[in-house]
Formats: sequence, C-alpha cells, structure tokens
Amino acid sequence: MCPIGHLATAIPTLAAQKSSTITKAVTDSVASRVTDSERAIGITLLAYYNGLLGSVDILPAQHDYDNDAESISPPHDNIRSLLQDLRARYPQSRIWRIEESRLCANDKDTSRAIKLLSTWQESPLKQITAVKYFELGINAIVTQKWDLMRDTFLRCLEISNWSPVMYYFIAAYASLELYRDAYYTTDTAQNAKATYLKNQAEEYLRKEPLVSGKQRLMARQLPLEIFA
Repeated sequence: MCPIGHLATAIPTLAAQKSSTITKAVTDSVASRVTDSERAIGITLLAYYNGLLGSVDILPAQHDYDNDAESISPPHDNIRSLLQDLRARYPQSRIWRIEESRLCANDKDTSRAIKLLSTWQESPLKQITAVKYFELGINAIVTQKWDLMRDTFLRCLEISNWSPVMYYFIAAYASLELYRDAYYTTDTAQNAKATYLKNQAEEYLRKEPLVSGKQRLMARQLPLEIFA
C-alpha cells in the first residue's frame, strides 16, 4: 500500500471519534446566517469533526447508493457563504484562510489551495502554523509536488511533535521520488544529484525507528507508525 493509502487508514481512526450530537449542533449553527462568535466557534468545530473525513471522502458504489437516505453532510453552500463573511470581517485571520484552502481542495482546486497556504506569513500561534503546514503537505502529496512535499513535512518536524515517524516517512518517500526522477533523466547535473537524494531518503528512513512509539492515540500507537 502506498503512503497515501496508509495515511487514509490512519485518518478515519481519528475521525471515528466524531459525536453525532455535536455534529448536528454545529451543522445547525452553520446553517443559520447569524455571524456572531458562537457561529464562528461552530464552524471551527465543524472543521475539527469533519475536516478529517473530508480528506478521505470515499463515494459508495453505484449499487450501494441510496437517494432516499438521510443526508448527514454539512450544508456546503451555507458554509461557503459563512466563510466568505468571516474572511471579509477578519482578512488577516489565518484560520479562515486555512478553511478556504480546504474548501478549494475539496473542490479539486488544489493549485489555489496550495497558493492560499503558501502566500502568507506564519501565525504567532504554533498550532495554527502546524495545521497550515500539514494541510500544505497533504495538498503536495495529492499533486505530487515532491520538493514541496519533502520540505513541508520537514518543517512539520520542527514545529509539531504529533507524529515524527509520519513526517520522516513522507519526507523519505518524497526524496525517493526525486531520486527516481533524477536517476532516469538525461541531464548530467541531475544524475549527479541522484546519489545525494538516495542517501537523503535512506537517512530519513533510518531516523524513523529512533522516534517511533512516542505518540499515542487512545493509548495505541498510530497506524502509520506501526507500518513504518
């Protein structure tokens, strides 16, 4: 299974903790057009509980699809409208810029999502900065931008201790792809760089066991760390 597949395995494990009661309350908050602080908190909670599921949204097979089934998805049109209002009211707020990039990514406009995340200064809040780089890294994976993918997750290592093994693993995978591109090219300079990239990928992979097992989710080791 490719790294993206293992990442998709890990993310639903987190998303499975979602409470249906909270989700309904958040959906109701977003559905109303009142733009006060409670609604801002509501959309933040919505991102927390549904952002992970949105990253690995898998559509059912045609024979399993039920048009009459109750829809439990958030009201996307209202979310976009509310997000526009919040972006207008707080143009310097990084959290709403991140949410806008997520909407772009869900709409398959990953180029704009990457641009939104790449063209603003880091937030004074370390948590917001960590989310920014993680989202940017995921978009780099999807678009196969290997340089950006490697550099972004190496940056995650500096500002986040959520899963150093995953960060090293993805950085190694990106370096390996860059090595392959350099190895099979006819450019002499790139051929010379191939050895450096190969050693770089090996270095990141060898660092994984040194940091493995330190992070836990519900007292269990993260799935990708087990694989690595």
